[in-house]
Amino acid sequence: MKPFLCPKHCAQAMANPARNQLLCDKLLLAARAELLHERWAEAIPYYGTAFEASQLLLNPAASAAPASPDNVRQQQYLRIALELIYACRKCHHTIDLAELIELTKRPLALTMAPIPLQQLMAPLIGVAFSPLPSVDEWMRRLLAVEEAREQTLH
Repeated sequence: MKPFLCPKHCAQAMANPARNQLLCDKLLLAARAELLHERWAEAIPYYGTAFEASQLLLNPAASAAPASPDNVRQQQYLRIALELIYACRKCHHTIDLAELIELTKRPLALTMAPIPLQQLMAPLIGVAFSPLPSVDEWMRRLLAVEEAREQTLH
């Protein structure tokens, strides 16, 4: 899979995890905006870059806290991968989804999560290989929950 982050920006992200986290958050918002407007192909560069940046955050050297199953960074990484896979399927992108899933597994296999790796990967595998109409409905619900959670309470 061709990298989304160039070596220069990869080095900058590794050097400053706090700034990298902000980058991930901004990229994820931009990707979701494209996804919600059904601009699948336009969402992929945002998701791909966010995926690689969030992967760097899983590096134990980038975190003050040890990896754990409820680690926010791990959850964000899995969520970005899931949405990237969905966007790729929707626009019939040529990316190899099986390769992307294997790439997603690698840093997770290094964590000491009590949740089995196969269980963590099950939603990604479902989005990658289930019939698209059922995936569409599942993703619509997932994104609706996410949107509702982001609404400001007054």
